[in-house]
Amino acid sequence: MMRWWWTLGVLVFFTAPPAEAQAPMSVVDATERALARYPSVAAAAARVDESRAAVREARAAQRPTVQVRATATQYEQDMLVSPIHGFQPGLTPPFDPTLFQTVVTASYPLYDGAFRSSRVLQTERMSEGATQAATTAAHLVAAQVVTSYGRVLSRSQVLRAHDQRIRALDAEQQRATRLFETGRAARLDVLRANAALASAAAERVSLAEALDTAERELARLIDGSVDEARADKLVPFGLADPAGRDRAALADAARRASPAIQEARLRVDAADVAIALVESEGRPRLDVVGNVINFGSAHGQFSTEWNAGVQLAHSIFNGGATTQRLARARAARAAEAAQVRVVELRVDAEVDRALSAAAEAAARSESLSVAEARFAEVARIEQLRLDTGPGVQTDYLRAEADLLAARASLAEVEYGALAARIELARVMGELDVDWLRRNVVVKP
Repeated sequence: MMRWWWTLGVLVFFTAPPAEAQAPMSVVDATERALARYPSVAAAAARVDESRAAVREARAAQRPTVQVRATATQYEQDMLVSPIHGFQPGLTPPFDPTLFQTVVTASYPLYDGAFRSSRVLQTERMSEGATQAATTAAHLVAAQVVTSYGRVLSRSQVLRAHDQRIRALDAEQQRATRLFETGRAARLDVLRANAALASAAAERVSLAEALDTAERELARLIDGSVDEARADKLVPFGLADPAGRDRAALADAARRASPAIQEARLRVDAADVAIALVESEGRPRLDVVGNVINFGSAHGQFSTEWNAGVQLAHSIFNGGATTQRLARARAARAAEAAQVRVVELRVDAEVDRALSAAAEAAARSESLSVAEARFAEVARIEQLRLDTGPGVQTDYLRAEADLLAARASLAEVEYGALAARIELARVMGELDVDWLRRNVVVKP
């Protein structure tokens, strides 16, 4: 009975289901991970927080302020503990060499020439620009992840095609060896097959290294391990949303929606406010000010007084500093306006490049699909000719090489089409996780 239970236990142990394998990572999952962990996205988010804090700081300057100051002073000779309010008997304050003073000051701006409101508006525009910059950074990282993900799949596909060629060359090498050993083939056929197989094996090392490099790049983007980014852990995908054909309409839409252009325009708005900010410095300022003052000495003798009033400040002459600041602000505004045009031209060029790349990829994909099918048929026929006798080995080896080249080019073209569509979505300001969820199609 004990032996039966021991046997059953061993059987259960060795037939237990294996631990759950790591689930494949989709391109949407990879993008979400990168957006949550990549440093440039975190830095952009921190700058947004910083800019929002600057807005709150500028708004705080419009509220009343209360300040407390306390001093303790030791004099060589006795000094008045509190101010003199008259020269009648009994009104003279005491004297002491050690004096204490506490002042509570409250102030409120009545008029400042729109300086504080301009400062608030400027920080708001800068905060909006930081938000657009954060969107640009997120879209750029998303584009890098998707294209890197596609590059891994593309290079994996090329490597698989090359492995198929190696298997075919290995079969040819074995065939040529068998025929040579039976005296039905020349030694040259064996040497040629061996050379082709060795060359393919050497080329495979380069292809495998290229795939490993792409996988490591993806792992860095998602802040994960290389094992997570291996090609066999990824889900092949395509995009359901085709690229548009109307260049003018797409360029116009990109100008309206591009976060980079929106950021540049907000910088112009902030520069306009900066000019108003400098202009407000030449206007008078009027504040309401009140103080509560407590006097005392080392021997006590504490007393409290208060005062209140209005304070007017106006700069009459500062050596032309305000004029130069105004000139600098206007020059900065002109530079920001020109930069808007630079960004618009860059977006137009990016739209043109993405559309051209997509059109080229579509045309080449159709041609290469036909070529791949025909080269496969040529390779099959040449192999059949070798097996039946009348074939020429060099023709078969050339057909296998052409087939591999067609398959590799087709994989690269498919990746190019994907990369072009992703780049267009980025330029259009559309490339976020929601866009990917709507447009990613899982491929077998």
